[in-house]
Amino acid sequence: MTFVTDADEPPTPTSHRPLWRRLRPFLRRDLAARLGSGLVAVAVLLGLGWLGISALTRVDTESARSLRIVLGLENVEAVCGGHDGQPACVYDDLEQATAEQEHREARRIRTAVLRELELRFDDRLARLTLAAETLDAPPTTSDSAKAPEQVADEIRSLLRDPVDLRPAVPEKRARATRRALIRALARPLDRQRYRRQLHEAIDDRRQLLSTHAAHARQLLVRDRAKPTDLATMPRIQAQLQWAHDDTRAPASGLASWLGTAGGTQQVSAALSGLAQASAYPFTVAIANPEAAVWHRGWSDRIARETPIELASMRYHSPVTDAAQWQLLGSALLGLAALILLVVSPVTTAAHTAAERYAGTLPVLRMTGISAGDLAWAMAVGPNVFSLVAGGALLVLGGGVLSITAGPASVALPLVLLAVLTVATHLSAIGLGDALGQRVSPLLVGGLTAIGLTVPGLLGTLFTSLDLVSAGFLLGPLPPVLASITSLTGLQGTSWALNGSHGGIAFATLSYSLLLQVGLGWICLRTWRRRVEKAWAPLFRPAEGIALAIASVGCSVLAFFDLSVRAGASDFEQLNDVAFFSTAFLLPVLVWLLAASLRRPARAKAVPSHVETRRAFLRFQGVLLLSATVVGLAYATVMRRHDLFVHDAEIMWATLAQVLLIAETALGTLLLMSRRKAGKHRVGLFGGCVVLLQTALAIGVYQLESSYALCSLSSTGFGSLAGNTSPYWIAFFAILWGTGLGITLTALLRERDQDAADERSRTESQEYERDDEDDDGMPGRRLVH
Repeated sequence: MTFVTDADEPPTPTSHRPLWRRLRPFLRRDLAARLGSGLVAVAVLLGLGWLGISALTRVDTESARSLRIVLGLENVEAVCGGHDGQPACVYDDLEQATAEQEHREARRIRTAVLRELELRFDDRLARLTLAAETLDAPPTTSDSAKAPEQVADEIRSLLRDPVDLRPAVPEKRARATRRALIRALARPLDRQRYRRQLHEAIDDRRQLLSTHAAHARQLLVRDRAKPTDLATMPRIQAQLQWAHDDTRAPASGLASWLGTAGGTQQVSAALSGLAQASAYPFTVAIANPEAAVWHRGWSDRIARETPIELASMRYHSPVTDAAQWQLLGSALLGLAALILLVVSPVTTAAHTAAERYAGTLPVLRMTGISAGDLAWAMAVGPNVFSLVAGGALLVLGGGVLSITAGPASVALPLVLLAVLTVATHLSAIGLGDALGQRVSPLLVGGLTAIGLTVPGLLGTLFTSLDLVSAGFLLGPLPPVLASITSLTGLQGTSWALNGSHGGIAFATLSYSLLLQVGLGWICLRTWRRRVEKAWAPLFRPAEGIALAIASVGCSVLAFFDLSVRAGASDFEQLNDVAFFSTAFLLPVLVWLLAASLRRPARAKAVPSHVETRRAFLRFQGVLLLSATVVGLAYATVMRRHDLFVHDAEIMWATLAQVLLIAETALGTLLLMSRRKAGKHRVGLFGGCVVLLQTALAIGVYQLESSYALCSLSSTGFGSLAGNTSPYWIAFFAILWGTGLGITLTALLRERDQDAADERSRTESQEYERDDEDDDGMPGRRLVH
């Protein structure tokens, strides 16, 4: 009988193990510490995010309000400080309490004066009515008829006491009507004419008092007078209080106004305390009807009907709790996107570069792990902290936004984040491995961080404000962050697909996603090749051509987007749009084709002149394709803006100079790839030449455009040479000669190097023949 133990069982193949078990050796190192630090980082970021959002939305200071207005969280006229008669904003409780106290004091003064005037108007109008009745009363019998002198005496007794009606009645107008009434009373009333004059004087006086009494009542209604404000007390009682209490005695400025009450028996109860406590503002309110306390109520009808509100208001943030939570969810989701799309890929690129730089990838391959599992290990192994922190923030932010903004609105950012996270990590693996052969891992991480962050934030700004949809093409950050920004509820931010140019925005977003996924797939294929052959080219020629054509598509989309948004209506604007949209095209094309050069799979290998010429020809084909596509796009935009009806002058000199710049840049990179030493000197020299050629191209464009504007015809180098100085022509010729020289040097065959290689091969073959015996067997040495 044979017993089979576990030790006798064949080992399970690596490919048959679950993925988590295959990756476990790469995760076990400091796993607990990285998990703990990730959770601590999540707690810290959550706390800081909550504090930051709370400070942004709840702090009631002037600077915080200004920041909220700039960000669109709050409208200028939402609370106070607007331009439509809103009260001014006050940010201090003590200052607002002082303003409220002054408002109440002014209201008490107004209501007290208005109530006193109301009593005086009522009493005086009643006297005038009684005087008119006395004047018009017909005698019942001849014996009871009153003599005219007796009637005049009765009317004088009614109107004997003077009354001060300021500030309701202007002093001059009141004095004029009173004098007219006194003059009419001075005449004998035995004649009908004198009686009629007295009657007219009484009616004039009554009409004047009735008009201003109505104004006083309107002002009382404007101040929303309460029953306590309308309370009265006997005047004799108030006078006794003022006489026995020095603290309540009226000031000298009020004595004349209080004394000339016209014989009224009642007085406003509020006067009892205000006469001494607020003597100065009380005196100003009585003496000047245009004082600030009246708010132009005596002279402006609209002001009499407009309620008086507080001149200032204690400002409190109008941001709601729902908006605050929505901002917090967007901030957490944005932090998760930054961690998963920037921090984690940078760590992956640096770690892959470190493995390649240290030469440990062959050791990892000796364990039997596949290239795909090794890619998983490079993406997940060093990123436990980033994945834990980013995943936790993603769950928290997505949960909060699902409650506040709705689950459907969070679906698009999550899908974009998932797709772009995978694609960005694959690209980071391929590019980090390629750069790790030549530069340090720290520099690789820094370059990756700059390449992801700077264009990404710029593109996010363009797309979130719906300025340029081509911002989607600037890396993986703009699509994700722009979709998250549209969920914040900030005014001025919008999702580009919902704007007026949603069609081109959707096409640009779709193209950007396809480009990111395609680049990640190509980098994964590159990684699989380079794991086996460390010095294989970064891209194959077909892959380089595919990426070059993809960059041409980016340029065309950017050109259409900029032309539509800028509204290019003439050739100069159209040329500017074409320049900005194709500015990144030539460097990308040159780098892609130079990176796809075939080299021998060994260290410090350089491509042959045959492969260099093939790369040069491939570039010419892609350049011809790019010029054709951009030309067709240019013609389409011209037709759309009705520019075909005008004669267009082709800028032959400028186009030739741009072509020279492209050839010089390509020649510089090809020449650098063919040199084992001195690459940096060649790159520096070629870069300086390209910069000078760019400056020269701008000058050529200015000269050519001015010439075409004057002559209305196309121009060439000959016509430009006639209008420029000989120094400029010499500089032009030197740059052209230098650029062509760099390009031709990169394509020449190095005969000395070929001869040296041939000699080394011949010597190696001769050595091998000498080392064999006559029978073709390897020679043996005798050991003495």
